[in-house]
Amino acid sequence: MRVPHTFEPLFRDTYPGFGWTVENPRATTSVASVPLGRTQRSETVTLQLKRDRNLKNRDMVRALQEEADTALTTIISLERSKTSRAMVVAVTIGIVGSAFLAGSVFAMNAGLAVLSVALGALGLFGWVGGGISYRQVKRRRARHVDPLIENALDTLHEASRRAAHLLR
Repeated sequence: MRVPHTFEPLFRDTYPGFGWTVENPRATTSVASVPLGRTQRSETVTLQLKRDRNLKNRDMVRALQEEADTALTTIISLERSKTSRAMVVAVTIGIVGSAFLAGSVFAMNAGLAVLSVALGALGLFGWVGGGISYRQVKRRRARHVDPLIENALDTLHEASRRAAHLLR
C-alpha cells in the first residue's frame, strides 16, 4: 500500500485496529538521485500489510475499515487543501508582480523613467505580497479546515476502536 510520507504514522497506527500487521519494520521509500543535485525522497511510502484471513466478524470489520479509509482520504485532502489554495493565490500575485516588472523594463527602454520606477515598485510589492498572502491564506484555510480534520480523526479513531473490539 502506497501512502503519503507525512501520513505514514497515522496509517501505521490505524491499520492494526482492523487486524492488519505491518510486515516490514521500516517502510521502504524510493529515493531519486538528481545529477549534480541533492538526493530527493519520494512523497509516498510503501507499507506492506498482512492480515489473518480467519477473522471474526470479517464483514463488519471490512465495513469499518472502509469507513476509516474514507476518513483517511478526507484528512489527506483537507491537509493538502491548506497549502494548495495558498500556493495558487501566492503564485498568481507573483505573476502579476512579474508583469509589472516587465512593464517597468519596457518603460525604461522607452525612456519613461517615472513610469518605470512606479511599475517596478508595484512589481516588487507583488513579489513580497505573494509571500505574505501565502501565509495569510494558509492560516485562514487552516482555521476553516482544522475542525473538519478533527471530525475525520474522531471518525477514524471510533471506527478503529469498534473494529478492534470486534476482533477480540
